[in-house]
Amino acid sequence: MHNTLQDDIFEAIKSEISPKAFKTWFSGANIALNEEKSIIVTAENEFASDWIKQHYSSLIKTTAEKILNKEVEVKIISKNDEEVSNTISSLL
Repeated sequence: MHNTLQDDIFEAIKSEISPKAFKTWFSGANIALNEEKSIIVTAENEFASDWIKQHYSSLIKTTAEKILNKEVEVKIISKNDEEVSNTISSLL
């Protein structure tokens, strides 16, 4: 389900932003559903994570909520964030 969810969210985001913006900010990102209530977006680095938080967090949230048909929390972290290891471990 997680890959399908990621694909669905990314496809919806692609239709809302320019291809260049999508490639710049989301090409190295991953999306996972944590305990069916939180969407975890893992960005390539801290800069990308901060940019996505500032500019796309509401788009990600509304998109995920439409797809899942329920309210979710969005967490955006970078791959080099210490929280990533704990988050990924909890999803496996």
